[in-house]
Formats: sequence, structure tokens, C-alpha cells
Amino acid sequence: MSLKDVVEKSRELRQNNKMLKLLELIWKNPGIARRDLGPLARLSRGAVTSNITQLIEEQYVVEGESDPENENRLGRGSIGLYVAPDFFYTIGILILSDFTAVLYDASGKAVKVYHEPFKMQKEGAYRQTLEALQRAIPQLMGEARTEVVALGIACTGIIDFDSGEVFSSSSFPGIGPFNLKNFIRELCGLDPFLINISHLNPIMEKLWGAAKNIDNFITVDDSCTAGFFLNGELFRGWQKHAGELGYMKVTETAEIANDGRGGVVALKALSHVLSDQLRSMIANGGRPKILEYMDSPDQEITTELLVQAIEGGDKYVEQKMAERYEVIGEAIVNTAYMLNPEAIFLEAWTARCPQCTLDIVERKMGSYGLSNWHLSTRIRSCKCTMKTAPRAVAYLAAEVVFRNSDSRRAEQETEVE
Repeated sequence: MSLKDVVEKSRELRQNNKMLKLLELIWKNPGIARRDLGPLARLSRGAVTSNITQLIEEQYVVEGESDPENENRLGRGSIGLYVAPDFFYTIGILILSDFTAVLYDASGKAVKVYHEPFKMQKEGAYRQTLEALQRAIPQLMGEARTEVVALGIACTGIIDFDSGEVFSSSSFPGIGPFNLKNFIRELCGLDPFLINISHLNPIMEKLWGAAKNIDNFITVDDSCTAGFFLNGELFRGWQKHAGELGYMKVTETAEIANDGRGGVVALKALSHVLSDQLRSMIANGGRPKILEYMDSPDQEITTELLVQAIEGGDKYVEQKMAERYEVIGEAIVNTAYMLNPEAIFLEAWTARCPQCTLDIVERKMGSYGLSNWHLSTRIRSCKCTMKTAPRAVAYLAAEVVFRNSDSRRAEQETEVE
């Protein structure tokens, strides 16, 4: 019986709700001890024992040694409980500069990876994305020994993440009005979970990164967008578009942004601004030091290439990166005043060149709370990178399956009352 079958059975038989709740807690807290499940599930020790025994007999749950990576989780002991890896499968898809789709088992282990490099510059390039989805999803679902229960997609752009309507997205260049959820439903029968890529960063850091023990923090990525984890929950905004730091006004400029205003962060600090400057220098016959790190003058100038150049002593790139973070730093200080987070995390690569990233922002934060408010917000680098994004969106998609069963349980309890 798959997770979907268990969820469906719990809707028919109220007594199975306890079992499903325990499954969810074990899945979210791999290696948890039996004695710690009762308080979390609000069940007696006897109820926990009988239900866990049944879950083990049904081979939904297995016992094993404690996982050292989960030392900060609840219920550490010599014997822990884990959801059986083949109990259910999920798919996580990241559509950015490349297309990556990964099939995960219930333990979060990658079973199969599908990857395609993209060239998304041309209008109509959305066909690449749709064709990649058509190739990847059936292939990954064919690898699963039991039913895939959830599928999540992380992408960019102006999207109604509830209905699935895509209005404008660099993940689907030139597509116009299009319903992504309907496309996926017709392709594989699953109702996909959709999220903006920037909102995955706080989830990754909370689950597997530097924010495991922090409940109020912000992540800021290289595209000048932020992810918010506030009071222990991901905050996406009522339309799920929160975090557009790029449109925060921090100065005055003659240049006008897409929203009709000048002086916004995006005009000076987007990741492509420095790359475009270097590309223009090369096209005009210049010989910037970064060429030493490029296979050819036509090679794409990525953030990784910029960081390598800084690490290699390229002072020009370092100075220009510092100028970017002077602007980003202003937006971060403003955001800190509004939300008072415990920490703000920059992208993981900033730890490799802190002198022109982290240090700049920390200096900008020097004015934060000087009015004797005792305000304190740490500036740190993320530990997770976009390589973790497919796992994160698959996790959130599976969480929706459990959440829907929670909603049904609440309805049933209300009906009984």
C-alpha cells in the first residue's frame, strides 16, 4: 500500500488518522525515538506502541541507528524510527539556467537524476522546457517501484502558484498565458506543487543548512530576491510573490526600472550587470583578467567564474562585486529594520569572497539599531546551494500530501463534535 492509499484509507476510517500522523512525524524527524512521538502526536504511550508496531509490520516504517546528521532533532537515542525508503517516491524539478529533475525515495535519497543544459535566450524557448518535462517525468516515474505521490516544480517569474497560470517567466521564455498545473496533470495525473525559486532558499537552510535552530531569518540570493522564514514558517505573501528586493528604492538614478521608478536595487545589483560589463569589455577588444579563467572569449560569465577570478586575485572583479553589495547592503539594512530577523543569509558562494560581499553588508549593518534599541541581526552565508533545490521542492510537495490529510482529519473531528 502506498502513501496515497494510506491517506485515502484514513479518510474512510477515522482510526487510521493516528497512524498517518505518526508517519508524518517520523518522516519529518528521521531517527526519532518512540518515547518522543507521544508528546508530538498527543498520543498515549500505548497508542504510540500499538500504531508503531502495525506500521513496522506493514513495512511502512523501519528501525535503525540514530543518524549523526540529525543530532539536533528531537528524540535522539540508540534506536530510531525511519519511513521505509520505498514506501513512497517524490519528484523535484528545478527550472533555471538548466533543467534538473530528480526522483527521491521516502528517505530523501536521490534515486535517479535527469538533467538538460538550456539555452533560454530566444523567444519561444519555452518549448525546450515543455519538452524536457515531457521526457523527464515519465522516465522518472518509470523508475519508481511504487506510485509517485507528489511532484514539485521550482521556477521563476510571474505565476499564479495556486491555479498554475504562467504569465511571464524566464523558465518558460515567450510562453504567454499558459497553465502549468494543467499541463502536468495531463502528463502524469499528479497535481504539482509550484514555488518561486527564491522561496526555496529558506526551506533548504532550515532543513539541511545553517538555520536549523533559527525560526526568524531571511535569505537573499544573487537575483536580489529574498526568502522569508518568520516565526517558524515560510512566508510567501498573499499572492506568493514576496521578496522582490530588486524593486526596493535605495538611491536616485536617471535610469528607470520596469516599474517606472529610478534608483531601485535591480538597476545596479542584479547578477548579470557585472557579467554584461565584462562581456562588453571583451567585445570591444579589452583583455580583462577574467579571460584567464575562461575557455574562450565567448564563454558565459557565470557567478562561479566571477568568484574564481576574485579568488585568483582579480581586483577589478572584486571591486565591481563590492559595488554591487554596497547597493544590496542598503536593501538588506532596510529589510532588517522592517522584520528584525535573527539572521540574514547570503548565497553560499559569498563565503569564498567575504571581503566584497559579507564584509560589505556587515559594514552597512553598522547603523542598525544605533538608536539604543539593542537590535541584532547576523549576516551569514548559506550552506545550501541550488543543487539542493529539487530535494527541497520535492519535500514541500510531499508535505502537501500530509497537510491535505491533516485538513481532512480536522473536518472529520468537527463533524463528530
